Amino acid sequence: MSRPLARKVGVGLVVTGVLLVLVWAGRTAYAGVDLIGQLKTMKALASSDISVADPLAVTTVLRRTQRDVDVLQQEVGWLLPAATRLRWLPKVGPLLSEAPVLLALGNDLTDLGVLLWDDAAPILIRYRQGESWQRLLPDLLAALGDGIELKQDLADRALAQFERLDVEAIPSSMRQYVDLLGKGLPFLVDGLKVVEVAPSLLGYDSPKTYLVLALNEDELRPGGGFITGVGEVRVVAGDVASMEFRDSYAVDDFSTPYPDPPEALRQFMGIDLWGFRDSNWSPDFPRSARLAIELYRPGIPGDVAGVIAVDQTAVGMLVGGIGALHVEGVESPVTGATVVDYMRSAWAPVDGILDAEWWIGRKQFIGQLADAGIQRLRAGDLDSVPFIRAVLAALDQRHIQVLLLDPAAAGVLSSRGWDGSLESSTGDIIALVEANVGYNKASASVHRQYDYRIDLRDPSPRAELVLRYHHLVQLEQLCVPEVRYDADYVQMTRRCYWGHLRLFVPSEAELVEASLSPIDAGSIVSHNAWDGVAKVRSELGYTVFEQALLLPTAAQRELRFRYLLPPTIVRRMEDGTYEYRLTVRKQAGLAELAGYLTLLLPHNAVLLSDNAGCKATGNLDVACEFYSNTDVTFLFRFSVPEAFP
Repeated sequence: MSRPLARKVGVGLVVTGVLLVLVWAGRTAYAGVDLIGQLKTMKALASSDISVADPLAVTTVLRRTQRDVDVLQQEVGWLLPAATRLRWLPKVGPLLSEAPVLLALGNDLTDLGVLLWDDAAPILIRYRQGESWQRLLPDLLAALGDGIELKQDLADRALAQFERLDVEAIPSSMRQYVDLLGKGLPFLVDGLKVVEVAPSLLGYDSPKTYLVLALNEDELRPGGGFITGVGEVRVVAGDVASMEFRDSYAVDDFSTPYPDPPEALRQFMGIDLWGFRDSNWSPDFPRSARLAIELYRPGIPGDVAGVIAVDQTAVGMLVGGIGALHVEGVESPVTGATVVDYMRSAWAPVDGILDAEWWIGRKQFIGQLADAGIQRLRAGDLDSVPFIRAVLAALDQRHIQVLLLDPAAAGVLSSRGWDGSLESSTGDIIALVEANVGYNKASASVHRQYDYRIDLRDPSPRAELVLRYHHLVQLEQLCVPEVRYDADYVQMTRRCYWGHLRLFVPSEAELVEASLSPIDAGSIVSHNAWDGVAKVRSELGYTVFEQALLLPTAAQRELRFRYLLPPTIVRRMEDGTYEYRLTVRKQAGLAELAGYLTLLLPHNAVLLSDNAGCKATGNLDVACEFYSNTDVTFLFRFSVPEAFP
């Protein structure tokens, strides 16, 4: 080959190479830029009501996103192994190092998204054409269940990839998408598990009966609130075939045997038999719910498929999500903001006379309100997004608790914390469980605050918990123990508070000192005095400190517990650092948790983690403040240059 020809061939090859690189770069850049645009569109769709979205637009977004991810996988996949070594690069290094995880995550999610939308889109179109959701639900479940193994595998893989992701490496401009994934992926995984069992739960194979417990958290109980009413809800083919609510006092049959009650119910309330209305004495809802089934005496056709507990706060949240309800016999619509006032006024006698007629009909409003809600759902005249958010929030905050006897469904509820179970804890835990044992509704007027101090400087960590109670009713009244109704419901919230407390702490904890809190016999309905000495026992795998409290109106009281914790609450990690985890569990029925945490670290310790609401001080202390309507978890990691026992 002559030199001029070789030069031409060489130039041609270079130009061709440059063109190929430019095409590759352009193709890759276009896919990347387009992907960002599709993600923004998907985020907007996810935060809106999908039932009113344009099916064609959703299909276009999903398939373009899938195409963009496939292009990136093809064009830059060969570079991914090298990307993990580029973390050292300024600014872009951390993100590049996460590229393999992000691309694998995107690949699984887009494939799954297309599959699910292909199943759901035809059903959505039929819904928008006027077919009822009751008619469409079995078709939707059948479509989603087709090829469920592949869908579950894609979801599981996506969640596993997400858990590998270093969130701190993601730029703040992209963090909103990561947060959205973090919240949505567990729901997606669990939702696909439910698809398999949903037809049975909804009565498509055979009718299913559920017990619905109406709880009143104004009279706080360990399971959330006093069981004031109970409903039998029979579900057939996805619809409520029948629904009957009864007063909880009307379902006992004392001609049959009943077990002995917990000692606290006998001592403080004079109860000799453990009836249905007091069945939620355990803070572990699955245990309480099974006992409720056992003590429910009217007799149910067929087996009970589950138990659902709903308190007043949940009712307000659900009505707020559904929209205003038109309740039979009520002139003005009932809204989420007015439903509690409506229930209180509906309970009260119209003429102010507490007679037998009032007693029989005082809780009829429960069934009427439930019926209005069911009719609204059947009509389909609601925005599904606010309603779903309300349901999820009520479950997260433990205002709704659910036991399903189907093992697969129960597993999903447990994994989300929606079954109200008090599971074993590997770290430190504070689970305060209270019962209003005063025959009143004073729990509505009591504020409580936690002040927890944990000292990790010794081999056996030392803990001190101070519970501060404040009765918000400023009118002083005598604490007269009596079983009495007031014609005005609010008056029953303005009485003294008799509380029975159980503090669940890690097993092997040893009580060192506790406040005395005596209550004399004349101040208790049963006339059995409480000596005020904290009792120690075991329950559900925990050590429990038991105490009682009489809190007059306008008063403040403190209860203090000092105890030693097992050394195992501080874990030594494989890299030589240490980890301390604390969970403060919110009791079902309570509105919120509020308090302070002070953590004393070992000498020369270096704190390696941050927690919201916490700040380190100069003397190895960490001070935290918390206020939450869900459980609160703190995780502290630290290193100790010197040997730590």
